[in-house]
Amino acid sequence: LVLWGGDRVQATSQLGDPIHAVAIEHRRDEPGSARAGERLHIATGDIVRTEDLRTRQTIGRITAPGVGALAIDPTEPRLFLGDDEGTISTIELDLIGLGGPEVDITPVELASVGHPVDHLLVTDEGTVLAASDADLTVIDGSSGEILGRTEFTGIADLSTAGAGPVVQGDPAAIPEPAAVAEVLAEVLGGDALDYESRIANAATGTTVLFGSPGR
Repeated sequence: LVLWGGDRVQATSQLGDPIHAVAIEHRRDEPGSARAGERLHIATGDIVRTEDLRTRQTIGRITAPGVGALAIDPTEPRLFLGDDEGTISTIELDLIGLGGPEVDITPVELASVGHPVDHLLVTDEGTVLAASDADLTVIDGSSGEILGRTEFTGIADLSTAGAGPVVQGDPAAIPEPAAVAEVLAEVLGGDALDYESRIANAATGTTVLFGSPGR
């Protein structure tokens, strides 16, 4: 049953370039100007190529050797680039396409993380997460300050999981679960009975996260 159509593949294209990473720039309705966005940014290993999703035309080609990770900033119109040398750079989205696809733009360096950047994620607060397959670096998206770095085993991708206050507790050190659960619910939100149950049922030697996103 098809009501409105548009629910199947209607066209395909051959880019003719290798694809190392892509980032979708969703439509942005800006007051006092025409709509923006609706573009696809593609890192080929040598350039970042931008395709207009409405006209299906290439509107930008930016020199970017070694770039293998892209991310759109949800807080302001910026494209983040991460390369094999560990450099995080940005491009103002509104500059892409001005003057035609052959007008090159120089990315602005934000930070250097000291490891290859295979994955990039920008949170709703503008914090940048850059990862290789084993290293994760957190960066202030405004200043470029390195906020922290840690190692993992086999990082496959990055994704947001909510934001908000969180308390990590040792259930074995909580003598009155019901009373503590009530206080946690008042401070962090969530359900006191759920907190009490999680304290009581926690496995020996483990800790529990209370609050958002671990409510």
